[in-house]
Amino acid sequence: MHSTLSHLTDAKWGLASAEIHADTRRENMEDVRSNCHQQSFTDNFFLQYEGLIDLHEEKYAVPGEALYKAAVKALKTNPRYAKFSEPIDYTWFELWHHEGRRARHAASMQAPDYTHWHGTYDLAKNWNSKFLPEIREIIHRFGESAPEEVAALEQLLEETLNSENHRWSINEEDEAVKAEREKRQEEFRAKYKK
Repeated sequence: MHSTLSHLTDAKWGLASAEIHADTRRENMEDVRSNCHQQSFTDNFFLQYEGLIDLHEEKYAVPGEALYKAAVKALKTNPRYAKFSEPIDYTWFELWHHEGRRARHAASMQAPDYTHWHGTYDLAKNWNSKFLPEIREIIHRFGESAPEEVAALEQLLEETLNSENHRWSINEEDEAVKAEREKRQEEFRAKYKK
């Protein structure tokens, strides 16, 4: 859905590389990496990289796209709405195209600082401090003029916030998960205490 397979993009552009599918591309990459690195290094790279791709898809890309599309349905009830005339249009574009892309590309290049601080941190910060408040603002603003669209948006927001990935943000996280995270935080603090 969000990660268009390279060969499909290449086909649209009329490139010869359209014949090279994802599995072959991965095998080629593994061959290149094996010239300098042990197999475990390559395996661990793909484990981390694909884990970040999956996290991005499940936590932000899929629910974010659904929320944005539902918000736009409410916005379109205003005949004066035009794409990129509302803050959420820019916020979603930046979450999807800028921060999400930075995190994914940085992970592919094994750049932890860019993966975290310039990718997933900005993604999470702007999701919670911009995107979700803008969704709530649209719900408030269009509640009376677009009740059906707003009801659908509200339901989607509740489903998203109550999902495993976002439950913590409404203080509904599973107690065992919360306790495990707090334990790891304490271990980290103890390890790096001066």
